[in-house]
Amino acid sequence: MKRRHLFRTELKYDFGNRRFYISVLALCAVLLIVALAVASFSGCGKKKEKEEPKKETNQVVQEEEEPEEVEEEPEVNQETFAIFGVDSRENNLGKGTRSDSLMVVNVDNTNKKVYIASVYRDCYVQIEGHGLDKITHAHSFGGPELAMDTLNTNFDLDIQKYITVNFMNVAELVDDMDGIEQDITEEETKYINGYIDELNGIRGTSSAHITEAGTYTLDGTQAVAFSRIRYTEGGDYKRSERQRTVLFKIFSKAQEHDKEHA
Repeated sequence: MKRRHLFRTELKYDFGNRRFYISVLALCAVLLIVALAVASFSGCGKKKEKEEPKKETNQVVQEEEEPEEVEEEPEVNQETFAIFGVDSRENNLGKGTRSDSLMVVNVDNTNKKVYIASVYRDCYVQIEGHGLDKITHAHSFGGPELAMDTLNTNFDLDIQKYITVNFMNVAELVDDMDGIEQDITEEETKYINGYIDELNGIRGTSSAHITEAGTYTLDGTQAVAFSRIRYTEGGDYKRSERQRTVLFKIFSKAQEHDKEHA
């Protein structure tokens, strides 16, 4: 299976309120959003030395073999699902909308870890009934069902659950959390304000421009604008990284909220 189109990130949190955590993950899906196996390799053992043959004696010794104890591996409680962030400005989350953001998420409830793999929107894959095309078009051709099937077929996965939302959900969530802190580079300031203006028009907000590099508390409009920046060095690779960064900040805020309301 080819994995070159996937980029994995691992999160580790103490999920005190699992219900709240799942709702946060669902709402922030548009920004990103199955587990890739973590392979471990053991070294070779020492070469076994040749044993000298034992001398025969008339004494017969009967040894009883003790049964080997087999340790049972603890059952891992985990959930895997896909996240499709579509480019819809309205409430259309189905067929006819491209999934500009695609992620595969594995939630390991036993070890309290989350694995997130980004799938780049311009990857050329086989889409049933449409041949070779960009994976972002699968959602437009057949909605989340075809998009999920495309992920399973091309990446040898078995995803049965999905979440599809647009960027408005994330903006509202960030606003509800009173913003997220984020470093903005000089290069990013050249592009973020165009997205801020567009989102202000769509959301009816009046978020300010960011004209200098520095650390800012981004509101919902600014956070989504940051996650949409694509034309800096690194292209879609860096955009996917920004999307995950915003997701991490939301997780951190959710964890703080969980502790405060425990």
